Amino acid sequence: MGKSVEELEREVSQLETSDKYRLVRNLLADADGDREPDVDDAWLETIKRRRQEIRDGKVKTRAASEVMADAYARLQDGR
Repeated sequence: MGKSVEELEREVSQLETSDKYRLVRNLLADADGDREPDVDDAWLETIKRRRQEIRDGKVKTRAASEVMADAYARLQDGR
């Protein structure tokens, strides 16, 4: 048997951020089966841009529980 998930996680934690992104993209593509490089690249650029906007304080973040509660309320109201 190969390495355990825990061993892989330890190794991945040592990677540079850009290598982590690449690994995640490849893992997701492998899990999904089909790859669309243009779409993958567009999503990666969006992720990087949004991450920087958060770090720069250009956007306000909200807790996932708050977002889900709002979404559920809207569904209940029929909006």
